[in-house]
Amino acid sequence: MNSILSPLSIHFGRLIERLHGSRSRELFLAAAGVCARIQEGHVCLDINETAGAAIEAEGEDSATVFPERKAWIAALESSPTVGRPGDRAPLILDGALLYLYRYWDYQSRLADAIRRIATGTPPAAAHQASREMIDRLFPDTGEINWQRIAAAVALTRRFCIITGGPGTGKTTTVATILALFLEIYGRDTPPAIALAAPTGKAAARLLHAIARARESLPCAEDIKRQLPSQVSTIHRLLGARPGSPCFRHNARNPLDADIVVIDEASMVDLALMAKLADALKPDARLILLGDKNQLASVEAGSVLGDLCAGCAEFSRSPDALMEIRRLTGFPLPQETGTPSSPLADCVIELKKNYRTQASAAALPMLSEAVNRGDTDGAISVLESKAGAGIAWRRLPSTDRIEAELRKAVVNGFTPVVTSQTPESALERFGDFRILCALRQGPWGVENINRIAERILTREKAITIDGPWYHGRTILITANDYNLGLFNGDTGICMRDPAHGNRIRAFFPSDNGLRAVLPQRLPPHETVFAMTVHKSQGSEFERTILVLSDRANPLLTRELVYTGITRARSHAEIWTGREIFAQAVAAKIARTSGLRKALWGMD
Repeated sequence: MNSILSPLSIHFGRLIERLHGSRSRELFLAAAGVCARIQEGHVCLDINETAGAAIEAEGEDSATVFPERKAWIAALESSPTVGRPGDRAPLILDGALLYLYRYWDYQSRLADAIRRIATGTPPAAAHQASREMIDRLFPDTGEINWQRIAAAVALTRRFCIITGGPGTGKTTTVATILALFLEIYGRDTPPAIALAAPTGKAAARLLHAIARARESLPCAEDIKRQLPSQVSTIHRLLGARPGSPCFRHNARNPLDADIVVIDEASMVDLALMAKLADALKPDARLILLGDKNQLASVEAGSVLGDLCAGCAEFSRSPDALMEIRRLTGFPLPQETGTPSSPLADCVIELKKNYRTQASAAALPMLSEAVNRGDTDGAISVLESKAGAGIAWRRLPSTDRIEAELRKAVVNGFTPVVTSQTPESALERFGDFRILCALRQGPWGVENINRIAERILTREKAITIDGPWYHGRTILITANDYNLGLFNGDTGICMRDPAHGNRIRAFFPSDNGLRAVLPQRLPPHETVFAMTVHKSQGSEFERTILVLSDRANPLLTRELVYTGITRARSHAEIWTGREIFAQAVAAKIARTSGLRKALWGMD
């Protein structure tokens, strides 16, 4: 874990000591440690992993070490502030995993809900599906069609995860599955369908994908018209209450939806996923879409990764294999893993990339090597496949950053900031983006955005005459439910002839464009460059991925993979060979008990 305790962690540790009633080094370090772990994205503190490790506190001159395991657990078990699973106490000790009560409760509720949904009996309508329906909606290509298998899984299970890399057709598949459900249930009793994603940008992309798929579906026009025409953020779907962590929809007031589809599920943290599961009707279906290999959520947890964790080790049940063969015609071989977990029957991975053209053939090769942690293979692709969708540049010296970025910034952003209308500006803004691993430093988002502004100013493409100048691209960084703007939404500031040529911030909406007074905007930032984390849920034709000139804990395999897969046709990676190799070798391992609760795995 991070070797430094933050002031917040120290304050929390002292608070738990006071609740305990006396000074306790073991209790203080446990409480401070679990708080620090949550700040790092973990759900809990693993005593086995942490015991005896060195630690230091911000502002302190001397370092200390965490207690030894046996004495540490004994001290925690004797404290009234530490409970066992099922107790109500500030801290919960489950074996060697220490939780804040709130996170143990989230994990427990989510695990119970997933087990209940995964083992629930699908409605009788699921058995009305015919091979003819699937053959028509998912034509046989002469090879195993994993999209057809995903349809079979979604039909016969109330819980379904469809995972896969970019270009594997996750959203196209789910649009076709929804059409299949509409046909099965009939025109008189169509199921209520809710579509959502973690961010406004991801929601907009899902809506666009559904609309695009609707045009080519081989089904009746009235079925196409019944496909959902609205996608919301998860917060909006659940009915967020400003200033409160609670939602309007919960176990006592569930969502009025028979089928709930969540896109970009890798971005959903533990707390939000638990609240979503709470809000489902007892007989509702839940379909999650996402790339299990992407970066996990910014907040605590790695839910999609945990939900998919046992797929490689567990086999499908004979009943599931028989259902898949009945509906698809594919006799999948009996897998040789350990006996089936109910979750193994619910997860399907799409494997064929339908998007990559020959000119970008190296992109999937590179992303697959990175995902495997194959540093030599990834470097070999970078060195031998330049021009086939990828390029590799060593980082220039800090005094050369602006000169080296100039051409890319001018070519990538001048068409955006000089567009005549906000519609065309926002359309072109999806063509190019600079992605950074870090926020601060010479290679961080803040500095790269300043450099981009300087370049565009010198080119006379923009004139910075105030905080919201014509052509300023912006990223919303906090939800504003009154304005309907959400974390991750992107827009552009432009002069509005309809309002005296005053600056307005324009954002895409379900009904075209929405103009907002800049002074009313929630927290936001310039976004010629953005962090890889913030880029999740987005795709661009071309990207530059800027890493760093030195090792950093944030440089991981998942970050590199996510950055590379944001590009549709060309990705340029800026870093040195050694730093790139270190990043690909460093895999994120977030500590939680969810995979053990669901799969029996540590």
